[in-house]
Amino acid sequence: MTVRLGIDLEPLAELARLWKDMPLDLLDFAYAAGTAGAQMLLAPEETLERSDLMLLARPGLPLFVLKVRETEFERVMQLPLPADRYFIVGDYGSALKDVDDFNKFRREVSDTSTLGALVEAEPGSVKKAAQAAMAWVVFSTTPYVQVATPREAEDELARLSTAVFTAQKFGLRVAVMGPMYPHLLRPLLEIEGIEEIYPGAEIWLRALRVGWERALEEYTKILERA
Repeated sequence: MTVRLGIDLEPLAELARLWKDMPLDLLDFAYAAGTAGAQMLLAPEETLERSDLMLLARPGLPLFVLKVRETEFERVMQLPLPADRYFIVGDYGSALKDVDDFNKFRREVSDTSTLGALVEAEPGSVKKAAQAAMAWVVFSTTPYVQVATPREAEDELARLSTAVFTAQKFGLRVAVMGPMYPHLLRPLLEIEGIEEIYPGAEIWLRALRVGWERALEEYTKILERA
């Protein structure tokens, strides 16, 4: 199974917020992402305008995944935002802490196959997501990137592997999100069961050096060779 590439638009939204004179051509980025091989667009509800989010539902664009903070989920579900999927995150994009409240998210949607949550890569959190009929669990790569020694890296990869295995046992689909430098991406791709990846700001930094299309193509080639 080839792992699918998703593009997190939050760094782009932050750039537009910092440099208010910089025009944000979201559609141009979205179509270029699809042409270069991205299959999902992850859009942060809190930093993009509603009118921009509506653009992402146009035909020919990658799958539209809306990233929503848990405190805003109920309000967002009342809006006519045509997202294909929803990833729920904690404050500041962190993993959800109170996973016992998963059921309140399920009550807000008619199709739970569209629902996923960013959780700690621990069997207990995964089990609670499954009990709440989530379709997806999302794990952060930040702990893996922040390790200081090769032994710590091995331990973190083992932790992620166990979490992915647990998710598969419960019938959950798995995505990973966060820092993914190319040299650190390959070991992640060896974990069987990860279906989607959403690199962080590093793919945008690479794009500043080599261009948007080439930066995405570099990542898609890594996925194809995995």
